[in-house]
Amino acid sequence: TCFLMGPFNQLKKMFASTRIIATLIVIVSFALTLYAAIG
Repeated sequence: TCFLMGPFNQLKKMFASTRIIATLIVIVSFALTLYAAIG
C-alpha cells in the first residue's frame, strides 16, 4: 500500500486510532528483533 498511496498517507493511516496498537506492536517487535540480532 505504501507504493500505491505514498509514504505519508500510509503513515497517517498506520497511526490512526483504530490501528495504533497494531502499529506499536509491529514497531516494538522490529526493534526487539534488531536488538536480538545485533546486540
